Amino acid sequence: MYYCLTCQDSHHPESKAGKLFRTGFRTFPSGEKLPLGVCLKRVEQEQASNKKVS
Repeated sequence: MYYCLTCQDSHHPESKAGKLFRTGFRTFPSGEKLPLGVCLKRVEQEQASNKKVS
């Protein structure tokens, strides 16, 4: 699992990450640590908005 910085939610690896960061982690009160990332849905939205601007 990883923690999406944009959605502020955790995602399973099956929902492919658009970007995962090697050095960032989110620590939860339970002690669980998840790597930080940005979900593919957000990356697709950014790419679509960039195409409109171009």
